[in-house]
Amino acid sequence: MLRRQVKSDDENKAYAYALRLLTAREYGYEELVRKLSQKYKADIAENTVMRCRKNGLQSDERFAQLLCRHAEIKLSGPMSVKIDAMRRGLDPDELEPYLDEIDFEALALAYLQKRYALSPDLSYAGKRKMLASLYRRGFDRDTCIEALEQFCISLPD
Repeated sequence: MLRRQVKSDDENKAYAYALRLLTAREYGYEELVRKLSQKYKADIAENTVMRCRKNGLQSDERFAQLLCRHAEIKLSGPMSVKIDAMRRGLDPDELEPYLDEIDFEALALAYLQKRYALSPDLSYAGKRKMLASLYRRGFDRDTCIEALEQFCISLPD
């Protein structure tokens, strides 16, 4: 038999839980409220996150920077980062200053070199597969084409 979980209204426990979450990784405002709302009442969750924000423990700006750094490490494109941000409750417009600092053409080329350098298929079908792979990683059309051209040029004859 399923029992319905009673949500607590203890602000100190909610704050301690938020601190535990924030020591593990960075959270966006909406994501942290959602996580706290699973155990605590909605107003307690909201107040706790505001308290964390006021104390400098939670920042959407830091979270946006983290998402962009993570995209660089994963060799992902800007659309992938924006979708991830929206899924986590962060406004994609907050990512813009950090996305502008990233050279996505270099990331797309690095992805192609990492994935296809050992056995490149330069047939028409092979190139289409490479373009599709880049597109699925969140790169735009022009970046995909430019990266593929650079990849083909960089291959030894």
